[in-house]
Amino acid sequence: MSSDILGRSHEPADPLAGWLSGSVDMACDLEGVTHRETGLDPIEIAGEASKLGMKAVVLQAHDYCTAPIAAYLADADFKDASITLCGSVALNTTVGGLNVYAVEHTLMLAGKVVHMPTLSAVNFLRSQRWPSRHPAGLDRTGPSLSVVDARGRILPELKELLEIVAVRGGVLGAGFLHASEVLALFEAARACGVTRLLTVDPVHNNGARPEDVDAMLRQHAHIMVSAASNRRDRELALSLAATHPDRLILGLHCRGRAPSVRQQYVTALHAWRELGLGEMEIRRAIGDNPRRLLDLDEDVTHRAHPDG
Repeated sequence: MSSDILGRSHEPADPLAGWLSGSVDMACDLEGVTHRETGLDPIEIAGEASKLGMKAVVLQAHDYCTAPIAAYLADADFKDASITLCGSVALNTTVGGLNVYAVEHTLMLAGKVVHMPTLSAVNFLRSQRWPSRHPAGLDRTGPSLSVVDARGRILPELKELLEIVAVRGGVLGAGFLHASEVLALFEAARACGVTRLLTVDPVHNNGARPEDVDAMLRQHAHIMVSAASNRRDRELALSLAATHPDRLILGLHCRGRAPSVRQQYVTALHAWRELGLGEMEIRRAIGDNPRRLLDLDEDVTHRAHPDG
């Protein structure tokens, strides 16, 4: 790996940057092939994260599978680096919806996370008053997606998909499904052997009520809250830090342009500290918990193993 990739930071030192050692960026959002807020590509992102001593970065996009990018870079530019690059897929219409092959392809490469539909989810499109406020860039000709039938029962075709996630040890993300769908999905997933469950900003993205969050926690789900989330999700993060500290994951991105992911991460850390969280609570939620969810502490290689 060239020294240009890792780069030298000219930003002023911030003591909170040291908290990032061993941490995981669970949601590095790409639009096209660059990061939404910084405009950096995955090589630059991983280079900065590696210099910060981070354990892993999960690349994600709403409209394509990022596992091939993660797999290539892990075997090329970052072959000898200590950082793990992980891919993911969101099962929107752009990858064929609830597509078994997209799931298997992702998890056979460097993919770790399979998100249920996000921008294609019925719940999301209804919240956007579809189609008049349909997000730009999404295939408007594709169907809106749900994981349950008209009676609220899990679609039978999901069984094979969930079994693949279970066999491959993947993380199943709730996407932007409604909370009622999420609870039904997680119940079916656990019956199929899936042990790694994740919701992100459940109040905002899934319309979850307190009793829904309690039910998700009983299903052994991890709850991730973004640094730029709404007030109720941030209050949820504060509550979980006290009641379920091993299930809370804190996001490392904030809204707004920034020259580097380092600045994004440090800004997020300041936001979590200003919320009232202490160093140990934050470091657990950006490091220990996501590493355990992704099973990274047992990983000894960054290469994809298609037969593993």
